[in-house]
Amino acid sequence: MIRVVGIRVAPREEGRTYDDIYSRATTLAKKYGIADSSGGRLRVVLVEATAEQKIIESRDFDLTGGGG
Repeated sequence: MIRVVGIRVAPREEGRTYDDIYSRATTLAKKYGIADSSGGRLRVVLVEATAEQKIIESRDFDLTGGGG
């Protein structure tokens, strides 16, 4: 089982990277126990902040520290 979190992303802003978004998402997931019910497994999916909401990219994380 893996917990999936979708994040709507506006066009890239100066100085803000997808890595920054993933880092913030995993920090908040750890803080609030978002992936506790999935054994710490989390998939973060970035989608366009448009009506179509096309997937830009996604990454899987292991919040237990066992890899990602």
